[in-house]
Amino acid sequence: TTRSEFDSSEYEVRRRYQDFLWLKSRLEENYPTLIVHPLPEKFVMKGMVDRFNDDFIETRRKALHRFLNRISEHPILSNSHHFKVFLTEEELAPHRKQGPGFLSRMGETMRAMANSVRGLRSKLEEFAVMQEYVEDFSDKICSVDKVTQRIIKEQRGTTPAFEQM
Repeated sequence: TTRSEFDSSEYEVRRRYQDFLWLKSRLEENYPTLIVHPLPEKFVMKGMVDRFNDDFIETRRKALHRFLNRISEHPILSNSHHFKVFLTEEELAPHRKQGPGFLSRMGETMRAMANSVRGLRSKLEEFAVMQEYVEDFSDKICSVDKVTQRIIKEQRGTTPAFEQM
């Protein structure tokens, strides 16, 4: 790299698939409005392809490399602290432990559920208004139908008997 925020111009690190999953999840958490490109599948077709097959490994390596290139070309994601750590740190374990603890994650989950229920409540009110409108409309249509039936009966009562047959 030629970027000034890096200590060196070249780095070489070994990464497992779980490391890529960690990077993707950190990017999605920190940039929820951005689209993070998908990772290739861990197994193409479980049982159909040997995951230790050289061709499979090479295909997945290239796909993971494309994933990293897409992030590095993104004007915002490429400046992520997590992306820099992923590319430069030998060991990711200390960085994986950082982040929200169990209770704060549970708190976020509860907030998300509460927000969805709040949104559902407003949707239910909207549907109640719609249902009331439909019921009123149905009553009016029934009234029109009754008037139409009366008109038809009156017309039949005044028409000659031979026309009714």
